Amino acid sequence: MRGSRFTDEQIIGLLKEGEAGMTTAELCRRHGISPATFPKWKARYGGLGVSDAGQSRVAGVAPKKRVTPAARRVAVLVAVEELGLAQRRACGLTGISRSVAHYQRRSSERPGLKVALVSIKRHHPT
Repeated sequence: MRGSRFTDEQIIGLLKEGEAGMTTAELCRRHGISPATFPKWKARYGGLGVSDAGQSRVAGVAPKKRVTPAARRVAVLVAVEELGLAQRRACGLTGISRSVAHYQRRSSERPGLKVALVSIKRHHPT
């Protein structure tokens, strides 16, 4: 997806031109934007100053994505225990199935497994 060719500061300046009395059609034609873009920008940046634009961009960014299933399991647990959501709803919001949320990882350290494999290898060389 392509980003905007206008910076936040340019968009706010364009909106200020509109507040000064220039018509929407004239602004769109002059700056080469779609007439549908102007109301979207007005809803997003309306009332912001140039100094506020950088802060709104930082505040509007979502936190880092939870990519691993283990991290999503933790997010489901937090949503269920702290927010009081149903597990089904929490799984839907985090994007994992309920079976993944129930999954219990087995210990990777099985005490006798390595010894048994070495013993089998000695008795049956390849």
